[in-house]
Amino acid sequence: MRLKPSVPPAAIVIVFDKSGSMGGSKITSSIKGAQAFVAKMESADYLRWLPFDNDIYPGAEGLKSDIGEELISEIASTSAGGGTALYDAVAQAYDELTKLRATNGDSMRYGIVVLSDGADTSSITSLSQLETKLAPAENDPFGIQIHTIAIGEDADQGVLQKIAAASNGRFWAPKSDADVVTVYKDIAAHY
Repeated sequence: MRLKPSVPPAAIVIVFDKSGSMGGSKITSSIKGAQAFVAKMESADYLRWLPFDNDIYPGAEGLKSDIGEELISEIASTSAGGGTALYDAVAQAYDELTKLRATNGDSMRYGIVVLSDGADTSSITSLSQLETKLAPAENDPFGIQIHTIAIGEDADQGVLQKIAAASNGRFWAPKSDADVVTVYKDIAAHY
């Protein structure tokens, strides 16, 4: 019998757009998807919830084994309202993981999952500044991968594609509310 090689735990920041443009079925399906993502992660994985509108809010963080239930509950209570500081939220998530990576090195796998309609209205950071920040270094070709999920037919897919491409991540565009859950589960399987 062959044993599977040990895979290091993941450290994932879930960047979640809760702006006013995410109201209605967008926020409902997004909440279900984020909860499914958390449920699929391993108990040894480190998770950080980072919801944002025109502000970025500190959410639950820690090992899934310690905060999993609290995080699922916190996700459930998310409501839509306000502007959209997408670029600032992604930059903050990236900075937090960069610090964590400096401490833990290759003992973990690092990633960011961004769910948004992509229409930034409030960031101080520009898209070009964010792309520069996210670009992997030559000696670190994979860097911190970012998976972006476009929500709604009105989503600015170009922005979300650029964010994913800058970090060697993947862009996802679910076609229905049910697909949002499937996409989150597929991303969780990646980690």
